[in-house]
Amino acid sequence: MAKGKTRFEQIPVEVVMQVAGRNTDSFSVPHIACAICGETVDLIRCKTDEHGQAVHDACYVEKVTLAGSL
Repeated sequence: MAKGKTRFEQIPVEVVMQVAGRNTDSFSVPHIACAICGETVDLIRCKTDEHGQAVHDACYVEKVTLAGSL
């Protein structure tokens, strides 16, 4: 295990949910909008931006790519 990381940081959410006895397909989460495009994001698979807001992976890559080309 890497120094400074907890066990929880290294286990994918899907695995934790399976171990906890829950089916990730029926797991109820609130609807959160992507901070970039405004569409709903899947909180289990989404990424976070530099402000800690939920974003789609593709939206963030596009945002960073466009910012780098300016």
